[in-house]
Amino acid sequence: MRKIAAILLLCLYTFNVVGYHVVFRLLEKKAEQNLQASLDGDAYSEAELITLNMPLHLPYVGDSPSFERVDGEITKDGRIYHFVKRAIRNGSLVLQCLPNQQKMQLESVKSEFSKQAAGDQGPIPSKKSGDMKDDLVKNFRAKYLQASRIAKSSLPILKTTAPFRINHSSLEKQPRHCPEQPPELS
Repeated sequence: MRKIAAILLLCLYTFNVVGYHVVFRLLEKKAEQNLQASLDGDAYSEAELITLNMPLHLPYVGDSPSFERVDGEITKDGRIYHFVKRAIRNGSLVLQCLPNQQKMQLESVKSEFSKQAAGDQGPIPSKKSGDMKDDLVKNFRAKYLQASRIAKSSLPILKTTAPFRINHSSLEKQPRHCPEQPPELS
């Protein structure tokens, strides 16, 4: 009975640590597949597209005559956009994107779940500023003194007698013979 309880608790702990990452990844993958299917079927409105311009610093790149279908993703100002079309115009990359609402929702739910799973209780009550400065100074002194004691006691003492030198002149005077002729190219 104890073994079964231990196994169940271990499974629960494992799911708590990594399981929800797997679940959210599967949900993101499913949302990505749904979005790809709708984009491949042109099931979106041209009015929903958002245009992003990015300068291209590449020489000898010509302008595109029209937009071409492309897949990709970009995060700008905390929002996730999925590329639909791209073109090169006047030395800049013009991307037409759709906001990826499902992925943004999943990301916010994932971050909230992570905070709750980690036991985030919110902001810590503040102390007086003088007390906080005193605590910082005491902690710094204690950590610094402890680290310096450990460093002094654990580092080996190295003694060097003379610097290491290479005599380059003897290397240059050696003859350079090739043991055989190079092969002929045919």
